Amino acid sequence: MAGFIAYLKTKKYEISLAVVGFVLTTVILGSVLAVAQEWLKRKYASAETTAHIRAGGSSIAAFPSPQSIDLLQLLAYEVSASDYVSDVHVTVTFPRETQVFRSNVVYSIDVDGFKQDRPQQNVAIISLSEPLDVTKSATIYLETHRVIHRREDLKAEVPDIHVDGKDKHGDKVYR
Repeated sequence: MAGFIAYLKTKKYEISLAVVGFVLTTVILGSVLAVAQEWLKRKYASAETTAHIRAGGSSIAAFPSPQSIDLLQLLAYEVSASDYVSDVHVTVTFPRETQVFRSNVVYSIDVDGFKQDRPQQNVAIISLSEPLDVTKSATIYLETHRVIHRREDLKAEVPDIHVDGKDKHGDKVYR
């Protein structure tokens, strides 16, 4: 045992230098790796901000005529986001025989504004004038019309609906 202690005394500067080097390397390298990990997450991770679409309700009304049945449908969809999303566009596509009559947007807070484009009678593209975030969502109301010829076709239609926009970093958010 005395030989081992004598050996440690002769190597005390080398051992002290190794311990200090190990501690500094661990602290500095650990910090550098943590910063690099956060940078890589921001740069290459998939978009953390998500948009959500939730069906709020749907109702139909049928009005018979001698040759056909006029079918009106009212739909509501709530659009929200997990973080800030601007330049929000909601695209709603129904089957070809359905016509989108009207649409409206009601925000969860007291703001107004949207623009609607209808490139085809069965498609509505609604551009929100306000960004969405965790405190602000929007409910989109749609009124559609279609003519059916058989009572078996008397049912609600579910459209293909998508939301896109940009998060606070300018990355695309799509749902």
